[in-house]
Amino acid sequence: MHIKFITPTSFKSNGEYQMFPNINLILASLCRRWNALSDSIVFEDEAAYKDICKSTFIHGYHLSSRRFGLEKIKITGFSGDIDIFIKGPEMTVRWLNMLFAYGQFCGIGIKTALGMGNVKVWAKNREDNNTSVTALIK
Repeated sequence: MHIKFITPTSFKSNGEYQMFPNINLILASLCRRWNALSDSIVFEDEAAYKDICKSTFIHGYHLSSRRFGLEKIKITGFSGDIDIFIKGPEMTVRWLNMLFAYGQFCGIGIKTALGMGNVKVWAKNREDNNTSVTALIK
């Protein structure tokens, strides 16, 4: 899966801004946003979440730091591209495709309502053809 972070993206963890992406922060952000949207399908199984994080890896990146101005403060984040490898059953891959597709609408990380965390996502199907992630979940 290929993710392009179009606008500066950052996370807040333990009261601190995190300017580097990691799978736990990315998936936690997407799960929180999905659970806020959905009444019937929520993801709250902590053991399954940990298993998914253990089987999902950032295996390539091309990132740069960028600052995002908010009134009197500037948040340092990142923008650019990452490649994610998912090692798991087909159902896990489909579930992650759904979450990342949703991420294109809701954003990833903090301050998405103000313009941070805008992403575009592509996935590779089993034949290694690059296609939009949304094409894989139809």
